[in-house]
Amino acid sequence: MQPLSARARAHLKSLAHGLAPLVQVGGDGLTPAVARAATIALEDHELIKVKLGQAFEGEREAAALDLAGLTGSQVVQVIGRVVVLYRRRSKDDPKRPRIVLPAAGPGVARKSTG
Repeated sequence: MQPLSARARAHLKSLAHGLAPLVQVGGDGLTPAVARAATIALEDHELIKVKLGQAFEGEREAAALDLAGLTGSQVVQVIGRVVVLYRRRSKDDPKRPRIVLPAAGPGVARKSTG
């Protein structure tokens, strides 16, 4: 999976601002049920918030990376006890991607065609 560009990450952060968390991680941590719930939410929404509950005692950044690995998604941001994850829908999905990421911005090296 290709890393998100700064523009794409900023765009996703702005889209995530108004979202409510769809998945909550409790004191048991990242259980298979949490990973399943996050995977289903990503299939439905592409961009989700995950709340790390007060009973969760692990490191927030590590939990975000672990959950991203379990769900095949990318961490957009970790702010407080909220993790924002993104996973683009595949082209084979009948719902197709809803979120269109911005193209790479100026200053990004591009291959020359000559």
